[in-house]
Amino acid sequence: MSVTLLTDVLLHAKLQNISECAISLCLKVTFLQKNLSKGIVFENIFLSLQCYTKALDMERNDTSTLYRQELKGKILATAMLLFEQKGIKCMKMDDIAKELSISKRTLYELYENKEQLLFEGVRHQYMERSEYLRHFALQAKNEMEIVMEAIRSNLQYLGHINPQFFLDIHKYARVLDFLQQQHDEQRANSIHFMERGVEHGYFRPDVNYEIVSSMGDAVMTHMMETKMYKKYPMRDIFKNYVNVLLRGLCTEKGLAELSL
Repeated sequence: MSVTLLTDVLLHAKLQNISECAISLCLKVTFLQKNLSKGIVFENIFLSLQCYTKALDMERNDTSTLYRQELKGKILATAMLLFEQKGIKCMKMDDIAKELSISKRTLYELYENKEQLLFEGVRHQYMERSEYLRHFALQAKNEMEIVMEAIRSNLQYLGHINPQFFLDIHKYARVLDFLQQQHDEQRANSIHFMERGVEHGYFRPDVNYEIVSSMGDAVMTHMMETKMYKKYPMRDIFKNYVNVLLRGLCTEKGLAELSL
């Protein structure tokens, strides 16, 4: 019986029941003790045991990390659904933990507080939707097709959100700062997109799109400050706004592609 064989047993232990592996290991150690006297054999056994233990620890750590990542994603999705359906203020961390059938301690181990959970959820949603539209744009035939998909996506998103969500989110400065930062970064891209649409004949060339962008910001600010969403559904506000805006910006060629 060689030390190499013993090492093979240890390295392939994942393929066997742990108890069976332990019995096999004990038998082989006993055999070696009876038949071999050189200290180097037992040193090699000890090293093999160390390698096996490290391999098990690494496997456990990988499994634990994967589980935590999956759980974090599940928590984000569930929390955002609850925030959007019932509002942020009324939802407690206890409610989220109960909905997921996990302990509050587990929830707090992954997310320090409700604001961090909200921030991570909003950021994840924003990045996910942005990535979707980016991929869609790569396959789209023209600018109008991209515009219509963006509108459809936003209408679908706004259709299930409780207006209280928009009222509550203003109390979280970190979330608002993130959204404002993303808006500022996307503004230049939006103007470039409109200019490309002008070149392709879909948007009017006699419009200053930087002014239009600033006007759009003013409209949205007024809508949020006056809490218009408490009187009208956000979906209806958005649809009416983009309908009027696009019909004023599109050429005849663009209008032919427009369907709202």
